[in-house]
Amino acid sequence: MIRPRTTVAAPAAVGDDHQLEQLYLECWEDVPEGAGFTAPGRQILHCTFGSVLTDATLGRAVRDCLQAHPDTYTEILAVHFEKHLRALQAGC
Repeated sequence: MIRPRTTVAAPAAVGDDHQLEQLYLECWEDVPEGAGFTAPGRQILHCTFGSVLTDATLGRAVRDCLQAHPDTYTEILAVHFEKHLRALQAGC
């Protein structure tokens, strides 16, 4: 069994929403230019996103949120891809 090098606090153990965002999403302003998103919590989301979308309850909630806020989703997605592309261009 491979053990993770870093552990991430369970969401219920995190005191506030901003700290939860820092652990699991990496706040945009905290990610160094060209570094990409590498925090362990962020990687957990990357690895589990497909299973969340296919979950009967969570998948519907995510899709409903995205459909209710298409402009916000489009803006965030564009910024997200831009950051990934800049990191790739920098060789990270």
